[in-house]
Amino acid sequence: MRVMDEQERKLLDHVGTPIFVLEIDGDGEPIYVAFNKCACDVTGMAASDVVGKTAKEIYPGRMGQIAYDRHIEASRRKQNYTYELWLPLEGQRRRVRTTLDPVLDEAANVVRLIGTSADISAEQTVREAQADSVTLHSEIEEFVNLAAHDLRSPMRNVQYLADMIRTDFTDLGDGKLQLLDMLESVSKNAVKLISDILNHAHATNATTNETVFDFGGLCADILGMLDPTGRHEAQIDDGWVAGDQTSTQIVVRNLIDNAFKHCGRDVVALEIGLANRGDGMFAVTVRDNGVGFADPALALLDGGKLAPGSGFGLFGIRRLIRARGGTILAETPANGSGAAITFTLPGRLVDAPRANAGAAQS
Repeated sequence: MRVMDEQERKLLDHVGTPIFVLEIDGDGEPIYVAFNKCACDVTGMAASDVVGKTAKEIYPGRMGQIAYDRHIEASRRKQNYTYELWLPLEGQRRRVRTTLDPVLDEAANVVRLIGTSADISAEQTVREAQADSVTLHSEIEEFVNLAAHDLRSPMRNVQYLADMIRTDFTDLGDGKLQLLDMLESVSKNAVKLISDILNHAHATNATTNETVFDFGGLCADILGMLDPTGRHEAQIDDGWVAGDQTSTQIVVRNLIDNAFKHCGRDVVALEIGLANRGDGMFAVTVRDNGVGFADPALALLDGGKLAPGSGFGLFGIRRLIRARGGTILAETPANGSGAAITFTLPGRLVDAPRANAGAAQS
């Protein structure tokens, strides 16, 4: 392994973009050998704190492991590789997009990775706000739908009672018949208005954008954000999916977050499974070792109505999935320990993207 000399490092310091260089040692370990001035300014670390170490040794907990795994993956692919992850920069957790450019030797072995990074925290915030806005909008529409549905029955009962009173009613000329007519008219108009609201809610359509994404990487990234210290345990199925990455991310993130919050254990053990349904859908199962679901939450996820204690967050997840043609089911094992949620969305499992045979060499 040829180590970068001082002159090469100084040249990188003149670039106004965070740049780092990794050398692949004899054991296949990606070791930092350069970390330019801009990278130091952004991260708040000195080059001497980075050079000679792997990402696992630099960044704490799960975030360092994720970065290290990305470096290994870029070396394996032998082609340009772009990824996003959360990193602790100057005491804050920031969203960073990094591109790794491999340098190959004459035998087509990766000997060096040149990385450029950009802080996209603002962009990520906008993306999440847009996605959450869509979900919130759907939740509000469904809430209006439920309220309208619950109001329609009593208003029809008002109509029915008005008809019963009108039967054999004797008009004494004291204005009661006019009041009865007004009551009937108001109830009919109310039922019509409620029906219009229901028709509008039923006509709401959702859009879906298909991309090819790394499911294991998506889950690892979510865990890195929700559990940066790596306190909890997780087994994740690897696989590449052609489907709606944003919807998948929102649902998985909410299910993992719910497991951490409501599991009732200091250390949560998660199993996140991925399966190809073969009918144009893929399935994801999130299983934990917690206290299980309360009956209202189970009923809600399995198709019941919104009720006290069911959890409005689960309600929003169900709405998002169903708006895209998917399904969601929840179960608590017979022994009462743990909970599992399985959801489906349109998509399919695909092979990992192939590396470019003609990757640039130097």
